[in-house]
Amino acid sequence: MIDVDAPRYAAIGLVAGLLTMTLLGACERAPDGSKAQPAPAPPAQVPAIRLVGTHYMTGGGRAIEARAHVSIGGVIRPTFSGARPFMFNPKCVPVEDSEAMVECAILQPIQVPAPWAFIETTLPPRDEPGDDPKGKRKRRKRDQAPKLRMLAPGAPPEDYVPETIQLPEDPTRRFFARLAPELVQRGVLTPEMVLPGGAILRTWLGVEEAAWVPSATPVAFSVSLVRKDDSPPERLFRRVVDPAGQPDQQRWIPVEIEIPDLGAEPFHLLFESLPRKEDDIRPSLPVWGDPTILRTEEKRTKPRHVVLVSLDTLRAKSMSVYGHDLKTTPLFEKMLAEGALFENAFTTFSNTLGSHMSMMTGLYPANHRVRASNLTLDLAIPTLATRMRDAGYETAAFTENALLRADAGFQRGFARYYETKNITDGAGDAEGTFRRALDWAKAQPDQPLFVFVHTYEVHAPYLPPDSTEGTLSDAELEDSLGPVASKQRALYEREIVHLDRLLADFVAELTSLAPEEELLLVITADHGEEFMEHGSVTHLQLFDEVMQIPMFMRWPGHIPSGLRIDTPVSLVDLVPTLTQFVGGDPTPSDGVSLVPLLEGAEIARDVVYAQTARSKLNGMKSRYIARSGDAKCMVRDEDDDWAECFDLATDPLEKTALAPATNSALSALHVQALDYRRRAVRDIAGEDAEKDLVADDEIDPARREKLRMLGYVE
Repeated sequence: MIDVDAPRYAAIGLVAGLLTMTLLGACERAPDGSKAQPAPAPPAQVPAIRLVGTHYMTGGGRAIEARAHVSIGGVIRPTFSGARPFMFNPKCVPVEDSEAMVECAILQPIQVPAPWAFIETTLPPRDEPGDDPKGKRKRRKRDQAPKLRMLAPGAPPEDYVPETIQLPEDPTRRFFARLAPELVQRGVLTPEMVLPGGAILRTWLGVEEAAWVPSATPVAFSVSLVRKDDSPPERLFRRVVDPAGQPDQQRWIPVEIEIPDLGAEPFHLLFESLPRKEDDIRPSLPVWGDPTILRTEEKRTKPRHVVLVSLDTLRAKSMSVYGHDLKTTPLFEKMLAEGALFENAFTTFSNTLGSHMSMMTGLYPANHRVRASNLTLDLAIPTLATRMRDAGYETAAFTENALLRADAGFQRGFARYYETKNITDGAGDAEGTFRRALDWAKAQPDQPLFVFVHTYEVHAPYLPPDSTEGTLSDAELEDSLGPVASKQRALYEREIVHLDRLLADFVAELTSLAPEEELLLVITADHGEEFMEHGSVTHLQLFDEVMQIPMFMRWPGHIPSGLRIDTPVSLVDLVPTLTQFVGGDPTPSDGVSLVPLLEGAEIARDVVYAQTARSKLNGMKSRYIARSGDAKCMVRDEDDDWAECFDLATDPLEKTALAPATNSALSALHVQALDYRRRAVRDIAGEDAEKDLVADDEIDPARREKLRMLGYVE
């Protein structure tokens, strides 16, 4: 039973405080001539129960994946109904007397338990004379290209004569099918819930774009209240949606539905999406977008907004806020006066994929297992975004594509997951990504928000703007690093100067969304970068130029200002820390909450772990690292006789490798590194260990090109 009065749901759902509002009439005069006081703002309605995103529900005798996401009009929402698309290749033959046309037979290639399938293909761009002075054809973006949509039998009988269509010949032609079960199966009954005082159901109605064709039926969406007794369902809402007949309905349609006060009586909600006419056998693809129960907000004790920023490939050693001689991050230093800096924060993995999955799950790569692009996060593992949704936050992510693939599991829990597809040079676009995140946040003025922002701005290739030209010269680094490394390092650090300015502007605009004391800001990175300090120019190894990352937290009035913490911390600590801040349910993770450190106490842990990927570039084996505050030991795959340890107190640049037997501290770290390796390599044979860096063969061409430009594939 879902009971929002239970302590768990009170903590989860009723998160932030009263909205401040400027009311009309605030300057009017009272009858006695004095200035009238503005009426108190009505209490805000905030998410209390998410009906999608935390579990699976069953409807119409079949399981419905609660974590599904559907895009309509370019807006993605989580849904508990929707057709999963797949690609197929119909048989196409040249058309006689026409070299530019093919004839394709539309026939579902597999037998599936669905009577209909919506078929669509993106047509090749049309010639547009006059657009190009050279007379060349302009290619449209895929989302702007014309589409052909039609309806075909999902499981055709043996005597079915396939329909044929003629299309322009195009080597990039792809066909997609979305199976459409009979609409009478589109009923979803929620678990029992109790809502003393009543509530509001907020959701969006939509029909998937493949069904915007005249051959699809208009859909009647309805919500009914189902009591525990045998009384018939009580209809609370009904609306017909017909995107084929009414183009203005080719979008998500927002609705809010009042749920009556039944006191302590438990009940269900029944969601149905049926043909407008009972005898209409034509199918459609209706979806309910992010159905959520809203309740009146109680006094706020948690941050109203939480923003997590990941600055890909930003190493702490090149930041002046971490003691670097050059003023690369002067604006970040000013922010430190308002928050806390973790001086010994470390990554868990040597590239973007595995480290970000640790950031999102609170698990080391040994346990989340997503270390290569052909792997996907286990559905049983909750993410930071699912925890934030359960805690009552609207969630959105703004990333820059490549390795943070939505389908790897990063999208889970996010109602909006935006991936920048720009691959013109492989470089980052912090300015654009920050702007998109701000625009989205400003469009959600009445809800607590969790926003994740990721940029490749300082990732190779390093392309700093001309305005940073005088920041660092090649000659300043050439003597110590050599001409090649020094050139790259100079460009890299100029990129950091540029990012510092963009980040400061972003943070300044964030504070306009709500008072500073309502905003919890976390800034970190997934890993750093090496410039020949240990023989490499990239992030293949885990010496501290790669392993040590920035980590900063600011929440005025709750996190001490100007605090510097030297206790070793890890990316896996972010999930338990943020979960505690927002009052969410503590769930098992490899990390620990850092709240005690922010309050001046200690944490019960003194060792963090990390590992490298197998490198296709130089054949290097994976390495596994145990690190304390002043020492580090690493071991590698399939080699029990090899180990390198470093006494960081006397050798902070890691120039002299020591044997584990040198002293008892190193010996203990060596044992811990071996234990982590044992956990990391269990069952690895079943995961195709040869693809630990990046699997090339299952990457779409656009993403593969961006990975190539970023240096992840050849």
